[in-house]
Amino acid sequence: MEVHSWRVIRTPLNKLHLLTLWNLSAESGTVRVSSTIAAVDSDACVVTTSSGRRYELMCPPETREFERDVLQRGAVKLGMGDAVDVSVFAWDQLSID
Repeated sequence: MEVHSWRVIRTPLNKLHLLTLWNLSAESGTVRVSSTIAAVDSDACVVTTSSGRRYELMCPPETREFERDVLQRGAVKLGMGDAVDVSVFAWDQLSID
């Protein structure tokens, strides 16, 4: 599945999850929280979760303020409000040659 708007969060239990944004409108969007990230293919920028779902990261983590806010609010609503955003670190790990 191709992902164009995303962030990575780390829970207090040190588990990584992918936040993805879908169906963005002028007011909101649909935020999905993946199951725990199980593997990363840094050459292909593909994240595989513990459920087996594969996400192809098509671009760097979301940087636009509105979209980041929607992702953060979605994480809180989905019970991940105590997680820490580690997107920049995660992207740096994927993009180092």
